[in-house]
Amino acid sequence: KSVSSYILKPNFSESFFTGFVLKSETDVPRLRNTKKDEPVLCSELVEFVSEYRAFVCYGNICDVRPYKGDWHVHFDSNVLDNAVSSFKSIPAGCALDFGDS
Repeated sequence: KSVSSYILKPNFSESFFTGFVLKSETDVPRLRNTKKDEPVLCSELVEFVSEYRAFVCYGNICDVRPYKGDWHVHFDSNVLDNAVSSFKSIPAGCALDFGDS
C-alpha cells in the first residue's frame, strides 16, 4: 500500500533517528527507536530546483551558499531575512536550509 511521500525529521538535536522520506508503511519501522513523547516534524515532499544554506551569527545572515541543484537559480533574500527575523529563540550561531521550487 502506498501513501503520499512525507519528510520526517526529529525535532531535537539528540534524536534516535535520522530524517527520512516516508514513502509507504514499510518505512514506519524506522521510527521504532523514537521516544514516545519525542516531537517529529512532518512535511510534504517538495522537489527543489536549488537548495541553499544560510549561516546565521547573532541573528544576522553572514553567508548563503548553494549546496544542491541549479546554482544559477537565485534565492529571494526577503524570504531568508523574514525567516531569520521571525525566529524567536535563534541560537547565537546556526545554519538554516532553504529551497527554491
